[in-house]
Amino acid sequence: MRKSNILTPMSQIQELRNVFHGLFPKVDPVLLNDLLLREEQRSEHAPFYMVEVFTKHGINSESCKQHITETTGFVPMIYDKGTRYVTNIRLTLDILKRLDDFDFVEEVTGDYAGT
Repeated sequence: MRKSNILTPMSQIQELRNVFHGLFPKVDPVLLNDLLLREEQRSEHAPFYMVEVFTKHGINSESCKQHITETTGFVPMIYDKGTRYVTNIRLTLDILKRLDDFDFVEEVTGDYAGT
């Protein structure tokens, strides 16, 4: 007997989650889901988010700040002895992916701040 390749709606959702987790392993799933929903309804401008980037200990904070500034176009505030960077930006999937790809980043979280 052949196994069916038909996915149930719940298994399709789980498969999508697995794909996005693979593409954005350091990004908070709640942030990613919220951004994806807002991307669907997006006007001509990306939505504003307060984004927090958590980095490894012992990394040069000025170097991290420079990378985040070049990626987002905004200068982040630095907290927690140079391991947490916070900025308000118009967030896109491209920016999120570029933040996720930095070696020194451990996690990216954030909250919707408006349009």
